[in-house]
Amino acid sequence: MKLKITEQTKWQDVHLLLTAENLEVIRKKVADVFSFDFYSMTIGDFAELQRGILPRFLREKVEDKNLTVFDYCKINNGIEKFYKDFAALLKNFEVPQSHKERTAAAALPEMNIIEAILCFANRFFSHPDFGTTENITLYDYILARKSDFMQRKFEYLMLKK
Repeated sequence: MKLKITEQTKWQDVHLLLTAENLEVIRKKVADVFSFDFYSMTIGDFAELQRGILPRFLREKVEDKNLTVFDYCKINNGIEKFYKDFAALLKNFEVPQSHKERTAAAALPEMNIIEAILCFANRFFSHPDFGTTENITLYDYILARKSDFMQRKFEYLMLKK
């Protein structure tokens, strides 16, 4: 059976019939992205998104009966663009490590991105628990990372002299 997907095709009518490969082909044809301020979501929402669970604000969009397949693809494109932008932004806050620091870091267990974000934010904001930390927005997290970066970079440059 061959499906004809147009800009008016409702997601609800065909989503059970689409394979991941079909969806990827359609996504590549849809250049637009869902416009949402992803940085206003909480760390908890971001953690859900990382686990493949749509946060409430996106779930409401997807459950809308008028959502088209193209709209669904725009949401996925928006999420993909956000991930790339977020990763690039975080790269801006990296301070070079000394050989000794790299050696010590290599001996530590790895953390996934959510664990790293939660641990950093919990320490930075001095929260009593991680449940409280999950309510911080990504805006607040980014600002905290920037503040920490500036302090660490200053110390790094002072030690170099």
